[in-house]
Amino acid sequence: MSTCARAQRWPTCALLLAAAIIGGGCPGPATADARLALDDHVRGEALVQFKPGTSPERVQAILEELGLARGRSLGTPLAFVVTFAADRSVAEVVVQLRALLEVEHAEPNRITPLPAPPGGRQGRPAGPR
Repeated sequence: MSTCARAQRWPTCALLLAAAIIGGGCPGPATADARLALDDHVRGEALVQFKPGTSPERVQAILEELGLARGRSLGTPLAFVVTFAADRSVAEVVVQLRALLEVEHAEPNRITPLPAPPGGRQGRPAGPR
């Protein structure tokens, strides 16, 4: 029986479903890459974009209902970072947000490493010395 089939069959495996939703598919066997995929986000933060036409009052009510606080803007009034207690599951918060009709998009606030600078050395220009 696949991991997804087990998760759908047993409610206690809801976290597996949440990880699958965030990761875009069913989680495979536990590997270093799988652990990295679950730890590549800022704890206590998620990104959310509400659908056009959602009133500021409704947005605030949703945030209060879910125990979230509005963080920095992402360029539009309806897209911003939400913050919450760091011990709360990011996957759980994202799943709760995605279930709402007013939410266009929700995802973890992922940590993206910067590419190595040209020349492979940090803090020095890549040109001749």
